[in-house]
Amino acid sequence: MWKRSRETKISRKASLPDGIRVYAIGDIHGRTDLLTLQLAQIEADASLYLCARSIIVFLGDYIDRGPDSGGQSICYWPVRGCEKSCS
Repeated sequence: MWKRSRETKISRKASLPDGIRVYAIGDIHGRTDLLTLQLAQIEADASLYLCARSIIVFLGDYIDRGPDSGGQSICYWPVRGCEKSCS
């Protein structure tokens, strides 16, 4: 398929606009206990280090296995000071 030639290798540093913070959570796998702890840590961090917009992005598997696969509705869990992106 498509291959980049060695001469056109581009090095870019990831960045966000000022005032935006993104938290990413991946592969929950039915672990509501760990998710609850992680969201509490994010909420504490967001309240300590204020910014204009904090976003939580959920990636990977939500409920395919684990002790609480059916009990997670993460898009409805409130996290003070953050908006969520669930896809």
